[in-house]
Amino acid sequence: MGTARDVITVGGGHVAIPSPRVSLDWSSEQPADRRGLPAVTSTAGRRDADRSSAFWRGCLVVAGTLATLLPISLILGVDLAVAAAVPLGVLLLGRAVRSPRWAVLTFVLVIPVGLSEALALGPVDLVQVLAAGVVLLVAWQRMLAGQAPLRWHPSAGWAVALAVMAVISSVTALDVMLGVRQTAALVVAVALALAVNAACAGGPDLRHVVLVLATVGAGVCLYSLTQSGDIEAVADNAGAVENRAVGIFSSPNELGNFSGMLMMVGIGLAVGARTRRERIMGGACAVTAAAALTVSLSRGAWIGAVLAVALLALLSVRARHALAVVLGIVVVVTPLAMPRMAPELWDVVRERAVSVAEPEANPDDARPLIYAEARRQIMQKPLTGQGPGNYPVASQTAESIAPVNVLHAHNVILAVAAETGLPGAAALSGLTLSVAWRVLQVRSRLPVRDADLMLGLSLSLVVMVGQGLVDFVFRNPTLLFLVWVLLGLVFAATRPQTQPDAPARSAVPQPSAR
Repeated sequence: MGTARDVITVGGGHVAIPSPRVSLDWSSEQPADRRGLPAVTSTAGRRDADRSSAFWRGCLVVAGTLATLLPISLILGVDLAVAAAVPLGVLLLGRAVRSPRWAVLTFVLVIPVGLSEALALGPVDLVQVLAAGVVLLVAWQRMLAGQAPLRWHPSAGWAVALAVMAVISSVTALDVMLGVRQTAALVVAVALALAVNAACAGGPDLRHVVLVLATVGAGVCLYSLTQSGDIEAVADNAGAVENRAVGIFSSPNELGNFSGMLMMVGIGLAVGARTRRERIMGGACAVTAAAALTVSLSRGAWIGAVLAVALLALLSVRARHALAVVLGIVVVVTPLAMPRMAPELWDVVRERAVSVAEPEANPDDARPLIYAEARRQIMQKPLTGQGPGNYPVASQTAESIAPVNVLHAHNVILAVAAETGLPGAAALSGLTLSVAWRVLQVRSRLPVRDADLMLGLSLSLVVMVGQGLVDFVFRNPTLLFLVWVLLGLVFAATRPQTQPDAPARSAVPQPSAR
């Protein structure tokens, strides 16, 4: 297969430069069978109809199960997540063991369940066990089909390097067991990204996963809106606020990170939609996530979301037009409606937005000392770091200059460098730049709608990058694995042209030609 080339004019002559090809088939003419392998006999129309019917049947089954279990959980005093986990888990497991795509969908569907403390498995988080199960199921199905267990991507080498540095750092960690647990989570997360890449055999598979992710995200954000309390500013200019919305998360900043990323996923799905269902669910996810992002009052997440939306408007003409209309309506309606509907919330949101440029607005904010402590830890162990998850441990030693009870470095690069050394921070930076470069290369070679969807997925990670400048929320394992699921979807959308996977060997001898 030849290599695609771009032709540019230099000094009156033409020069051909090689450009990457995309192996993911975004069209509906090459569907995948129940194992995620290319099907031969099914047609696009039949497959779309089957998926539509299966999607709505699945929604009815889930809704019926939850409606039945809700009164039971209230009567018995049992957590709804615990009551729903067993029957829904059995239903999803039956599909997951038959299809790599459904293994990934199962993980996406149980993301809210993974946040339940009632389902914690001792020192191991439930979401980590589920992620490891997804990796094993995908690898098993692909090996049965005679393929490699997982699918590689050009940017994955940086992720593996980051995991290797975590393994090395855990050996010399101050708290070895903590380092080992954090390292195990990262190794599983990297494998999960490669499993998601492998499970998406074609564009329709990727769109199916994104559609379910947007549906789950809309539900989580909608629930978060119903759980927000009476917000109260306890410092000038809303530098510190009490009773911020947290939803199913443990902190408002975690909710802000989740809703910011899902907002970009929803926008990408709505703008790049090929069906009415995708457009409706993408729009619902974007709206509910934007509302949850607002009430979270997470300034770091706001920074990341503004950066992601600005980049989307710059890179996508269709998104630019849609965002111009939506933002115009928001700018006109919000100042008129919110002061009447929720005057306290409007005052706090307005003052909180202004305080983004005023770090000193929060009297309890000790970020300068926290950053200085991170730099001290880096200088103390520049090559191996203090060990994964060991920043708070090192900050409690006699040499520490940080305030007491510091959980993280409030900056992703500083946190990674302090815990896994400068090589670990370099690997993370390399992964970020490599993925960004790959996205920019592939964008012009995709159909417009598919390119918009890919941009939405890619820019959801920009929300994490923007918030990572002032915060670190990945002590939450669900957010950690969600980021790697999104990275796996970006891998699938941007993987290079390669030879097709080797087909499974047939046990039936083929007749010889006469």
